[in-house]
Amino acid sequence: MATSIIPGAYVRIAEPHEYAEVAWILTRGFARDPCMNWLGSVREMIPDYKDQPDYDSHPASAKKILKNLFIFQSALVKATSLCGGFVTVAIIPPQRKEDKEILAATTLWLKPKQPLELSLSVIVKSKFWKILLGWGFTGAKRIQLDFSPIVETILKKRFKARNADVLDSWYLLEVATDPAYDGKGLCSLLMKDGLGRTSPKPIHLEASTSRTRDIYSHFGFEIEEECWFGKGSVDVNGLAAKGKAATGYPEWIMTKHKKLAAFAEETCFRRPRHVSLLDSPVSHPTLVEMTNMIILAEFYKPKSNYVKHANSGVDDCLSDEFSGDRSFSSALARLYTPIFWAGVSQLLAQLCLDSIQDKLSAPSHKRK
Repeated sequence: MATSIIPGAYVRIAEPHEYAEVAWILTRGFARDPCMNWLGSVREMIPDYKDQPDYDSHPASAKKILKNLFIFQSALVKATSLCGGFVTVAIIPPQRKEDKEILAATTLWLKPKQPLELSLSVIVKSKFWKILLGWGFTGAKRIQLDFSPIVETILKKRFKARNADVLDSWYLLEVATDPAYDGKGLCSLLMKDGLGRTSPKPIHLEASTSRTRDIYSHFGFEIEEECWFGKGSVDVNGLAAKGKAATGYPEWIMTKHKKLAAFAEETCFRRPRHVSLLDSPVSHPTLVEMTNMIILAEFYKPKSNYVKHANSGVDDCLSDEFSGDRSFSSALARLYTPIFWAGVSQLLAQLCLDSIQDKLSAPSHKRK
């Protein structure tokens, strides 16, 4: 598990009864975000939550902005769940017996082939329709017509260049840390947990600030394209503006395509096992891990009408190692199949030896 500055912090799936609290984490985390400012037609930046953590102490204008943003985030959390995605939370355990655990950060993930489709059922159940009451038709238009189609077009083009399909990738919809716990390693905790859950499929996301862009870059995400939204209507912070100040704000479309070789090593060889067979120590992966390797080879086997490679440059990076007309998956299978069956033999032999040893060490009245 990933480490955190906060002792004992860990990640788990959020429970449905916690969705409101998750929405408030997202609201506080995105309260000054350029994209949310643009979608909500915000005219002035609200006070920083680090400096003013008490909601009631905010001015009336800031409360209205936060309330409208909460409506959006609450609908987004519920819609994520309704569309088959999942919500993770970083938990700070209680420090004393009388304390309760704290939900301090969160992520929203959408699975491959399960995009955020706002059907009538999802709109009603998630209460997405309430967004119109806060952000109006301008906000709805910016989401559905000005933002989403542009991002989708870019991603389709970039994935197609890799002979892949964007629908076959994970979508990291949002990541947010409660400002009170910012800088405590919780974002890293969530990201490492998420990357472990989503491998080996590609991931795509949008970063709306240079800070989050750099954080994602640290975790191996690459910039596909930089887009500017709201030109002529908002400034670089997403706030309503006119004239030269209305430059728009930047969004970085980013993807992570995990290289197969790195995934194979991480999945199959991160926990070497040592089995003593006839007084001869042998280090090898477990039977399950070797099975994963063979399945992995089959998964990447080129097929007609099938995404040949979910990763960029798989054939290129292995061209020196595997020459001729053999596919990568075929070469990988040929390489590891003997090891796989050797592992099966080793484990079966060890099971027999363990069984014999258990019988010999059992009390005499039980050996009959």
